[in-house]
Amino acid sequence: MEMKIVQDTKNEVLNRRELIATIEEKTIPSRDEVRAKLATVAQAKENTLIIQKIESSFGNPVVTIMAHAYDDEESMKKTEKEYFLKRNFPVVEKKEAAEAVKEEAKEEVAAPVEEPKAEAAPTEEKKEEAKEEPKAEDKKEEAPATADPAPADGTAEKKKKEGEQ
Repeated sequence: MEMKIVQDTKNEVLNRRELIATIEEKTIPSRDEVRAKLATVAQAKENTLIIQKIESSFGNPVVTIMAHAYDDEESMKKTEKEYFLKRNFPVVEKKEAAEAVKEEAKEEVAAPVEEPKAEAAPTEEKKEEAKEEPKAEDKKEEAPATADPAPADGTAEKKKKEGEQ
């Protein structure tokens, strides 16, 4: 993978360098591969390098990369949007997610002792409700069978007249 820096602009206000580079590669490399290669070519720190965009066009082996190389992590966190940081550094997010899963597992271990007692009472109530419901349905079915509502369009009257003739 050979990388060429097309444009390197220093942005003093935001404490960063704005880089545009190209790679001639048949497959699109991952962000981690691009970050590692760009850090060596541009002489920047890998932990302060944000890959903004990796573009390629169909049938063209040239991949264009737009990136920001910050002077320090503090200015990077102030300037960049949160989703760019998550996209470029997912390892931090995975550690936090793993800690959250561990905490949930600890809570679940303590909770099952209380849950079976709470579930026992609702099951008995559900059985009673299930027994009562068929009776109510039977009554509902009987009532419509005895009463035949007449349609509003007058077809019932026509049938009576035809029956009389």
